[in-house]
Amino acid sequence: MARFREFPWEVIKKVTVQNILLISVDSLRPEALGYYPQRFKSRETFPWRVSTPTIDHLAREGVFFTNCIVQAPFTPASHASFLTGLNPPSHRLRAFFGYKLLEQVEALPERLKREGYSTAAFLGADALNETYGLDRGFDVYDTDFKSRMDIWVQGQYRRLGSEATDRALNWLEGAQEPFLLFIHYFDAHQIAAHILAKHDRVAAITHRMSRNRLARGPVRRLLLKVDALYGRQERCGKPFHVRQVRKIDGEIARIVQALKERNLYGRTMIVIISDHGEAFGEHGETGHRLYLYDTTLRVPLILTSIPNYRGKVISAMVRSIDLVPTLYEALGLNNNASPGRIPIEGTSLLPLIDGEDSGDRVAYSETRMEKSLENINDLRGHYVALRTSRWKLIVNMLDGSQELYNLIHDPGENCNLITRRPDVAKHLFQEAMRICTRGGEEDLRPQAYDKEEREELESRLKDL
Repeated sequence: MARFREFPWEVIKKVTVQNILLISVDSLRPEALGYYPQRFKSRETFPWRVSTPTIDHLAREGVFFTNCIVQAPFTPASHASFLTGLNPPSHRLRAFFGYKLLEQVEALPERLKREGYSTAAFLGADALNETYGLDRGFDVYDTDFKSRMDIWVQGQYRRLGSEATDRALNWLEGAQEPFLLFIHYFDAHQIAAHILAKHDRVAAITHRMSRNRLARGPVRRLLLKVDALYGRQERCGKPFHVRQVRKIDGEIARIVQALKERNLYGRTMIVIISDHGEAFGEHGETGHRLYLYDTTLRVPLILTSIPNYRGKVISAMVRSIDLVPTLYEALGLNNNASPGRIPIEGTSLLPLIDGEDSGDRVAYSETRMEKSLENINDLRGHYVALRTSRWKLIVNMLDGSQELYNLIHDPGENCNLITRRPDVAKHLFQEAMRICTRGGEEDLRPQAYDKEEREELESRLKDL
């Protein structure tokens, strides 16, 4: 069984948490949450409005970090970071294809399983399949989708959040305490209109009308007028996002109710986080994975079961790699990696919650995106970013160009100060390159899959 001990900080003196419910809402913009101070305006999301009563309730019962920065704006690498407490150069899952979790890395489920935990994961999409090594330490790693919908890679699938919830509730019926339950919701992720139309009545009607030769022109002109009226850059982007987040909120409500019915709620810490945000035309990006602006790097982070600090909202910048050491500390475990494993790079957030930490962190992020899936080494974009509470440097690793933003005066990252403050840029660049090449230049090249893994990858790409 897990070992528990008390820590000196007042914030955790009375912690009685045993279990962890970790919920990842893929592609979640914090503005889509009702409790977020700067949520989307109704005119941006018409005909839907922001409404997340369950998530808001959990935020009011716990601690809400409004400025959590992820270490990569795409699903496998970002999950690897907040499940290990490591930056991508250390855990080595650095791109969507050609990389997997390094063997010397210790992930959260591996550590908790050794401490006597039951561990289970129920995934919303194949973007977290076993190929990446993220299944290590889980007793159950459920990727057996029934409600399968194609995602952007042929042969990869997503499923409805309701199915992931159903599977998780079935597992919870017989779960032994203490447990780690990880649920990944993919419903808010971008999706092609023709795929969504197969599973959504409203989308199906719009899609059929847009394809009809006679109706196509009038429908398009009408939608463009609506977009212009409400000042939206991307038709159906924010409205669809808000609508889907509302659905996910309903699924989380089912899980919370089940915990209460089983008398598990009081001793279960609920964590809500996202792997990345979503761009709706900002900086010329739609979706995520190409650039490193805050539209895709900033996510919400909610922790419940923190005594004495119910409803506390923290705006100081934190990182997704800080989650793992925070959970270890809350559970009374040593908050560093086991002997022989790569040391954790994140730091516990409990002192910050308790006011004993200034929160002066530095966040590293990186991304790379291929031009085509036929040659994953031919990159369309490769960026590295380093962020403090005030400054942010973005480096284009392909052409060497740089962008520098003062986030206090320019939170939208619109005014590039690279020529005005070369002194700041130089310091941030040196630190960014130190982290980026931590394992040597050879780590910038994709890892080699074995024969079986290569055949699996090729089978997913051959029909594109």
